[in-house]
Amino acid sequence: MGKVIEDSGRGFGKGPGRMIVEEVFHGLAKDVREVIVDTGAGFSCCYMRLQKGERYVIYGTREDSGRIRRNSCSFSFAVTGNEALLSAIRDAESGGTARLVGKVELKC
Repeated sequence: MGKVIEDSGRGFGKGPGRMIVEEVFHGLAKDVREVIVDTGAGFSCCYMRLQKGERYVIYGTREDSGRIRRNSCSFSFAVTGNEALLSAIRDAESGGTARLVGKVELKC
């Protein structure tokens, strides 16, 4: 989870975004402080804009270059409006019992 410091652009976007890593759940070394996130700009119908100043949870794959490739149509999400989901992920990652109650919607 992190805060965007370089916007990826509107529409299909201009390219990758850059994020300050604030919290690592799994799959990334705990000492990583900043990442470039390949958002699928220009080629994916599942492009996700990373807006400067906003926080996101990103599900992706770390490439040899160190970039994070956001998996197309992944479950990445903006933190704003999804605080209960973030709380459930934190609980699950810490070994607790995660609960999430609500309505599920598919967006693509």
